[in-house]
Amino acid sequence: MDWNNVTLGDLLDGLKEVEWKPPRPLNEFLLAPNAFMLPKSGAKWNSRIKNNLYYYRSNYVLMFMLSFTVCFLRNPVALVSIIIVMGGLFCLNDPVATGTNDLLLRIMKRFHSRTAMRLRALSNTLSDGNLGVKRRGNQRLYILWLPRGTAVLLIVMFGFLLMWRSAAVVTLAWVMLLGLGLPLLHATFRSPNLKSRLATAKDEFRAVWRGYQAGLQNDYTQ
Repeated sequence: MDWNNVTLGDLLDGLKEVEWKPPRPLNEFLLAPNAFMLPKSGAKWNSRIKNNLYYYRSNYVLMFMLSFTVCFLRNPVALVSIIIVMGGLFCLNDPVATGTNDLLLRIMKRFHSRTAMRLRALSNTLSDGNLGVKRRGNQRLYILWLPRGTAVLLIVMFGFLLMWRSAAVVTLAWVMLLGLGLPLLHATFRSPNLKSRLATAKDEFRAVWRGYQAGLQNDYTQ
């Protein structure tokens, strides 16, 4: 396969359709002799990057996951702050807001059922049991006793405050630098080996064969 003729869209489509096998062994991924060298040209680098992203896809995903885990294990509050911000933003969706309100009311009911009943009456929404929401006219959504917009604003502000206090942006920057930078560095310097070329040719043959079979089925149905 001429990887120079493969566009980024083609590569992403291929990664969606291909089988995701276990990561390649370490002796092939890192420890193979004479495996790392500078690409001789921009075209060689372009071809090498796409080939390695396709062939070592599982290794690169594992590297990103390890980078994410290591960085946030050192700063777990940063991860909590990001989850709080994302959770607040998700509450802008009506079903998510209703589901969050129901969950909080169920938790509160265990400790103070009378307060939970009053807050449920204030919520003034109807849930269909599937996190769907049916609102009458201009009814407002509530999360506990707060209007949904106010609750989202407070949640997001609290999350951003926690992000600032925990330096979550710095931690996230390290995740991106390590999780994306290291695979890109490896894909740049790792020269494609014979196994990667054979695997690519085998996958290409399978894709052509699937298209050939689909064509035969279409002929039979016409």
